[in-house]
Amino acid sequence: MLADIAAFCMVSLSAYAQWAIPRHTKGSERIWFARALLVGLGTALGVLAASSFMVQDTSTVALFCIAFGQVHVPAAVVLFLKGGDKAVGP
Repeated sequence: MLADIAAFCMVSLSAYAQWAIPRHTKGSERIWFARALLVGLGTALGVLAASSFMVQDTSTVALFCIAFGQVHVPAAVVLFLKGGDKAVGP
């Protein structure tokens, strides 16, 4: 249950980071590069976590979501601290 809540929080942070990237990044190429980098690294770490860590009461989907979101946490925090009033359009 706790892992499911953590997975939900991490997926929410991932969605926020993906949503906020275009608001704070100039140029469509940079936006797509940042998104692709986060999704690629998140997927790689998620697959690694889901295949490596077998916790008895935790599903592999929850482990994948937690690891996927962990990659997005630094970007989400930085984008949140930058604030919405200084947003830059593409």
